[in-house]
Amino acid sequence: MPREDLSTALLVDHMNEVDKRRRMMSVSQKEFETKMMLATQDAKELRKTADAMDAEEEELKRELDSLTEEQRKVELQLVVESSRARHCETEEPLLRAHAAEQLLKLDAQWRAFHEKSEELEELRQAFTGDQVVSGLRETIRQLEEDLRTKKQEKEVIEKEVLEFTVELARLRDPMRSQLTPESNALLPSFDPAPVIVEKMDITAQHAAQELKQQIQQEKLKFEQVELLHRRQLTILQTEVEDLEMRTKELSSVLQGVSHSREQLESSLRWLHQCLEHKMCFNCMQNHESKNT
Repeated sequence: MPREDLSTALLVDHMNEVDKRRRMMSVSQKEFETKMMLATQDAKELRKTADAMDAEEEELKRELDSLTEEQRKVELQLVVESSRARHCETEEPLLRAHAAEQLLKLDAQWRAFHEKSEELEELRQAFTGDQVVSGLRETIRQLEEDLRTKKQEKEVIEKEVLEFTVELARLRDPMRSQLTPESNALLPSFDPAPVIVEKMDITAQHAAQELKQQIQQEKLKFEQVELLHRRQLTILQTEVEDLEMRTKELSSVLQGVSHSREQLESSLRWLHQCLEHKMCFNCMQNHESKNT
């Protein structure tokens, strides 16, 4: 083979090799650019992720600080509650003894109030019962019946007096008819009853005198009985008003006793709750207010 052909072949091979390398370098460059682009995107994503992680770290730090503060508060509250528990354990025997003493006192007071309430109730029933009221009403009814009877007797006596007066007037008329008009004019106030009475027989005079005395006695008796009945009615009315007033007083006392008994029962319930929960009264109220 001639030298020139060999050089040309070598040159062609070299050119092919160079072109092959160029293509490989171009491919490598594209791959590198692609990798760079991917690396840039990855870097951006990593930067975003880093920023997000930084923000999350800040949030976690804030939450950690908050949890630390809460833990500190819980520990402080735990210390306070432990101190309170030790204090309650120390005061528990004293509280139990005091509560037992108060229970005994309140029980005694409750029994005393209960007995007093029963006595007041019996007294109120005695004053407001049917026996006393019915007795007073029966007495008033009898007095009113007696008063009506006496009024009827008075009406009968007044009727008899009226009839007697009419009879006297009838007896006066004949005597007046025997007098002259001049005598009637001169003696306008002349009463012929004594003359007629003198002309009447002794029996009629005695009967008239006895009737007159009987009328006066009956009138006096009626006035006395009426006065007595009025006094009795006044006394009974006063007694009734007094009983009503005492009934009102007893009712008010009973209301006061009932109110005191309710307060006593409320205190007993609170004491039982204090003993059950092993807390004092103020602690129980604070505990219930927190629960509500």
